[in-house]
Amino acid sequence: SKEMVGMRLLSSFTGISAVLLERGKISDEQLSRVKKSLNDFTDLDIIIDDYSTSLSALYESLQTHTDKRSIDILYADYSTLFQERSSSVFEKESFVADSLRGLARSLDTSVVCLTQQNRQFLNRENEKPQISDIKNSASHEQNSQAVFMLHRPYIAQMQAEGLPPLEEEDALIILAKNRSGVSNIEIPVIYEPKKMKRKNKINPFVPPPNIKGNK
Repeated sequence: SKEMVGMRLLSSFTGISAVLLERGKISDEQLSRVKKSLNDFTDLDIIIDDYSTSLSALYESLQTHTDKRSIDILYADYSTLFQERSSSVFEKESFVADSLRGLARSLDTSVVCLTQQNRQFLNRENEKPQISDIKNSASHEQNSQAVFMLHRPYIAQMQAEGLPPLEEEDALIILAKNRSGVSNIEIPVIYEPKKMKRKNKINPFVPPPNIKGNK
């Protein structure tokens, strides 16, 4: 929803946990940070469309906005939420992937489509995601210029052991496909779960100390 996206953006701007912002449990100092960030926040040239549940509705919405302005980038979050009639999930995902590629060409802009992973990686010794882990990966891989995958190497073990989220944890952004250059590139980053924010990482990976075997 617009409210959820707005809350996540505000969390990223202020560095305050999205959970605290949603509950309204923030200190006076944090409230001051929110007020200071509001000017920058309200000046963002972003359109959040949480009504277009079909591609045809999305086309109509974009046509309305492109009459007034150009669109630098479009995010579709996420592919399976589009409600399209089809005989199978694969056929639907193929239609969505084809349509979004056509949309990128017609608008002459970048389209970033978020997709889900299946659970196959949990059965591998190496849980690092691969393109084949994307649900109905063939259609999305074929239509994409690049495929980025996010990997949080310790999250599965932490959840299995019932550990709470860390303030910061190691993560990877994996460039699994790149038609314009080198692929299979891994970019180490630091992920802040409570703020839903990533930042550059310089130091080597270090497992969280409270995971079993790392105490």
